[in-house]
Amino acid sequence: MKRIFTCISIALLLLVVGQGLFAATTYKEAPALAAQVKAGKLPAVAKRLPQNPLVVKPDKIGTYGGTWRMGMT
Repeated sequence: MKRIFTCISIALLLLVVGQGLFAATTYKEAPALAAQVKAGKLPAVAKRLPQNPLVVKPDKIGTYGGTWRMGMT
């Protein structure tokens, strides 16, 4: 269950926050989703992103992984 939540979280972050990052650069697959793409369960990252993404200029590019702590369970 925790792994599914992590995969969904990463996918949402890529779609909502990271859209501007991928608009001008080559697409990079999230490591947690790469196995699902390889197995054919998910389309490639280029097909999951919108054609006209929101452009956001970040201060720096983060890394995958870590612990997401929430105030509720």
